[in-house]
Amino acid sequence: MKIERLIEQAREELITDIVLSDEFMNRMQENFLPIERLMSYYRCAIMEVETKFRVLNEQFSLQYDRNPIESIKARVKSFDSILKKVKRKQIPFSLESIEENINGIAGVRVICSFQEDIYMLADKLAPILPEGEGELISGDYIDFISSISADSVLEAIDSLTYVNGKAVLKAHIGSDKLTGSLDDKRLTIDGITVAGKTAGITVEIAGISDTPFRTDIAGEYADAPEVADALVAAYNTYNKNSFRLQVQLEGMADGVMTVECSGTIELVRKGDELDAHVYVNINKKPVELTYAQGRFACNYNGLKFSIAKEQLIPILASVSDTMGLDIELLDKLLPVKPEDKIDLSVFKKYAKEYPALEHMKGLDAKGLLEAVVSLEAESGRLTLVMDSEKLTGIEKAGESTVYFTYENGLITGVSAQRLRPSQSNTADVAVKITYPELNIALPDLAGYINADSLKKLMGEFAATAELRQYRLTGKLNAKLLLFNENIPFDMRFTVDEKDNVRGWVKFDIPYVPGLTQSNNGTVTELYLENDAVYIKRARKTKKLTWRGWKYSADYDYIKFVNESFTADPIKYIQFIFNLTDGITDTVRDSVTDAGSRGEFLPEKALKNFYADSEYHFTLDGAYITDDKNFSDIKLDIRPSGGYLDSLKLETKIISIVNIKVEAGLADRGKPVDMSVIPGGLAADGRYRWY
Repeated sequence: MKIERLIEQAREELITDIVLSDEFMNRMQENFLPIERLMSYYRCAIMEVETKFRVLNEQFSLQYDRNPIESIKARVKSFDSILKKVKRKQIPFSLESIEENINGIAGVRVICSFQEDIYMLADKLAPILPEGEGELISGDYIDFISSISADSVLEAIDSLTYVNGKAVLKAHIGSDKLTGSLDDKRLTIDGITVAGKTAGITVEIAGISDTPFRTDIAGEYADAPEVADALVAAYNTYNKNSFRLQVQLEGMADGVMTVECSGTIELVRKGDELDAHVYVNINKKPVELTYAQGRFACNYNGLKFSIAKEQLIPILASVSDTMGLDIELLDKLLPVKPEDKIDLSVFKKYAKEYPALEHMKGLDAKGLLEAVVSLEAESGRLTLVMDSEKLTGIEKAGESTVYFTYENGLITGVSAQRLRPSQSNTADVAVKITYPELNIALPDLAGYINADSLKKLMGEFAATAELRQYRLTGKLNAKLLLFNENIPFDMRFTVDEKDNVRGWVKFDIPYVPGLTQSNNGTVTELYLENDAVYIKRARKTKKLTWRGWKYSADYDYIKFVNESFTADPIKYIQFIFNLTDGITDTVRDSVTDAGSRGEFLPEKALKNFYADSEYHFTLDGAYITDDKNFSDIKLDIRPSGGYLDSLKLETKIISIVNIKVEAGLADRGKPVDMSVIPGGLAADGRYRWY
């Protein structure tokens, strides 16, 4: 250890002797004096040019009562910056080398209000430039800047590559060949002609973000002319007014085909409007959608309806918000005022989550760039490979590839492979684009349901669902041949914060010969709790005693779950209403042909809808019940004060039994007394499984 300390001490003494020696100090002075003199020349030149500009500006102010120059800013590069540039360019550290290879040591920036003032100032400045240096700024540059556009920029680019974490650009302005490079630390442009000499610009990048600029893209992107062709094709396509898209989509979940979609989309631009006609088959279900004249017409597998644009757009925006799809782009394409939206927050908990879309809501331009794996353009095709995990936030999502084909300055097709909407789902899409002249018109709306009141209905339905406590009172009218009886009922329901439902229903059923069994009527109570239904039925009796008629009741207790009711509803309906075996057997005989419907399709259940002071629905009873003996179900709902206040329902069974139900909200907005439900139902041994 002593030897090491002695060596270190000796080294420090040697360095001190050398640095502080007269010889070293004289050598430093000899080398730095010429550099300081060179920097002085640049400072003087800058002062002369800046003074000339200020004099010209003052002269114009006196002569023409205006100032051509908005601002003047001058700077001389620091010696530290020059040293860094010498090191970066790997050139010798000498005056000759610095003068020959380092551009932009001194500069003056002048901003003018008008283009013609630039030429005028250049002419005025020419006398102070060295002989034979030519114009200060080439007219090619001024013409390029003054007429800058997407096309002019693309034409100026010769190539664009991305290698080893650095983007390299080659371009031309007039006869000048420009080169530029960009990485996570600096932007450099060389080859600019200023005052007859070649100059360069370097911009140091710092403090933008804690996250470093992405520099891990391997390989070369593409030659700029090919990319430029693709961008020009996209621009030309955007400016077209008529499009036809032939679409093919296949969606899979865990390798199994779940969605097959094919068809045609036609678009016609008319000013700010975009008329559209869509005809596709989704899993062999035809869908036809037309938008024209400010109205949508839709035929979904036989269900035809139309709706005005000002009604539909707020609905779509409201549903989008509820599902968490409030993407900024959608808001820009379909702007809706907050007051025009429907409050559907009560249904938000039921909305399906889409992690990919949730991730993409916060995706910005930098995030999109970071998701790019590669970009290639050749022979009329642009290939873009994206990192699906970075794009969607879905772990181990792999890569997605998007292809753009273009020909004769127009996009001719778009296809995508392995799109990843969720962890287990993938989709492949192919679109062929042509540009025929089209005219889109609405179909004959005579057979279409007018859905203009749908927005209002959805708002009232959402407000009613928000109540969470309901009491409905009304009557059930049963008409059988000559018998016409009213059955009063009382229904009470509550929904807690976990969406658990508790309910109570009471029917006071009179005696109807041939229809009910009890000669003195029946009182039935239903309790809904913990996903089970408990029924207490009291069959009224009376006996003649020496004191007169004595009234009593025979009680029956059963319980069941929803699945049991679905399996055999007639069995439970007979128990609830104490129906005779004869009427029950008649109903059972009527459903012998049931079960031929196949898959239930909701769109087939609705036959008609219209609105005036009420909402009127006609439902296909035979289709819903899968029994041809049921007639159509007519449902009328009356709104009041922004809520759905009452309803009427009417249908017919086996042609001879007519059923009518009338019910209304009682004590709306007030607490509902649920003490009618007895405690300990699950433990009550009187209730048997039925």
